[in-house]
Amino acid sequence: MAASTGTDARVLRFGVFELDLANSELRRAGVLVKLSPQQFRLLHYLASHTGVICTREEIQQAIWGNEVFVDFDRSLNVHIAQIRAALKDDSDAPRFIQTVPRRGYKFVAPVEQNGAPPIEPLKKMPVRRWGMWVAVAAAVALGLCAGIVWTVLSARHLPMLAVLPFENLTGHPEDAPIVEGLTDEMISEFGAIQPGRLGVIGRTSVMHYTGRAPALPQIARELGVDYVVEGSLRREDSQVRVSIRLIRVNGQAQLWNETYEVTGPSRLELEEQIAARASTAVVAKLFPAASVHPRTRVPDAEAYAAFVNGRYLLQNSRAGTQRAIEFFQQAAKRDPAFSDPLASLAEAYVGLALSGVANTPDAFAKARESAEAALRIDQSNAQAHNALANVSFWRDWNWNEAHTHYERTLAINPSLARAHHDYAFYLLVTGHPEQALASLRRSIALDPLSPQVNIDAGWILLQAHHFDEAIAQAKRALELEPGMREAEACIARAEQYQGKRGPRAMTPETTNPYDQALVYASQGRVDDAIRALETAYTQHAIQMPLLKTEPAFLGLQQDSRYRELIRKLGL
Repeated sequence: MAASTGTDARVLRFGVFELDLANSELRRAGVLVKLSPQQFRLLHYLASHTGVICTREEIQQAIWGNEVFVDFDRSLNVHIAQIRAALKDDSDAPRFIQTVPRRGYKFVAPVEQNGAPPIEPLKKMPVRRWGMWVAVAAAVALGLCAGIVWTVLSARHLPMLAVLPFENLTGHPEDAPIVEGLTDEMISEFGAIQPGRLGVIGRTSVMHYTGRAPALPQIARELGVDYVVEGSLRREDSQVRVSIRLIRVNGQAQLWNETYEVTGPSRLELEEQIAARASTAVVAKLFPAASVHPRTRVPDAEAYAAFVNGRYLLQNSRAGTQRAIEFFQQAAKRDPAFSDPLASLAEAYVGLALSGVANTPDAFAKARESAEAALRIDQSNAQAHNALANVSFWRDWNWNEAHTHYERTLAINPSLARAHHDYAFYLLVTGHPEQALASLRRSIALDPLSPQVNIDAGWILLQAHHFDEAIAQAKRALELEPGMREAEACIARAEQYQGKRGPRAMTPETTNPYDQALVYASQGRVDDAIRALETAYTQHAIQMPLLKTEPAFLGLQQDSRYRELIRKLGL
């Protein structure tokens, strides 16, 4: 992605870095650098006040406003540490962010503002369960997650492995995408290469270790893993050297290591071929008798580059979904035999449909079209199967087809955490609560530091009528992403069902008939609730699959009209 021009009025520049305010992106010498949305706003705020001490109270008000969250001081410290890691800044000899003891922080580098507008107050977003399903790198209070990781891991027997972020030893910022791409490709390869025998921690959780290197025992506590894969990349002239090693956490024994040297390789060859070769070797070390069949097809280099950019935006920016879609479309057009961009396109459209931001039927239709196109190319694309399962479940109410695709997804890649929590909704709705909770525990074990996985777990527990657990899970999500409105909404709903809060009030924004039914039911207005649900059924509201499990509708169960809706849904 090219750097912005000097005439862009919405870019802040300091050193080799650019803050692109229009696209909420940080770039180093034109290369994207990962920041969560909250971290981006914090860096924007500090850089907009260069040379000025920003007190902790001012930062709290400017970035978080009146949001409720747990332990602001610790959360802010974690955010600052993550931003420093992204900027490769040193707290002892700061080039950008200086700590002012007992007061706050000061941005000390000169900033070229180019007429960029001041930071806007944080806008209050409508509370929706159907949040954007986009992976978000958030500040983490890691120690608080250890308890839940070990709790959920008690139910599993598979060895667990984490691919830690590869280390960039080249000193060249343009190599950062290669390093991140290697990590992503290794996670993908391990997830699908030995299904059912090896659990692989999800990307969201491992990326919290970017720029930091805690001791292996700490990683084991936080992620619940038995093995880690570490790697680094060096470059000498035209030669690239990638070193990878497998370590058993217990005893910190190195079980395998290999160095791959390639002269003049493309970024694509590095990410695809080295990841396949290394993952094959590691799995052979762990399971000597296993047969391994890694992916062999190498897509077009430009198509792959567009796909990587789209994947980055989808994983790291709630606001970047539309731009990610454009990259995926570009990649699919460039290489029609490359299934991954189409599968990611389907995932992006499902996210838009469930968020309520886009025209829902159109987004679901595009998701189905993209997923089916991906599967025509590659029937083993787990992401495409999962997208089709979600379309069948949330939009088409085709329970058999949804089940088929969820099962196929997890057969191909049992380490896909997102698929486990999606499947948990299906299992709960179709009357298998214990299996649903088991799938939920698996999801958290595979991606314990993901805010979205954790809050989805809160909603599933609420639908299972486990209100105390739903509240506890939502609070964990708040620790992972302070101020998460979905988590606050989940807590409020659970406390309402426990009788700790009064009935919900109708707001001017409550135009969705299913949401209206929730309000009417909580107020005891049975006829109004039924009429709203009948409208929701007619309009094909995406929340309707939850009709039978929704706690608010317990008072409707004896009504024949409610039972007729259950019958028509096929539940």
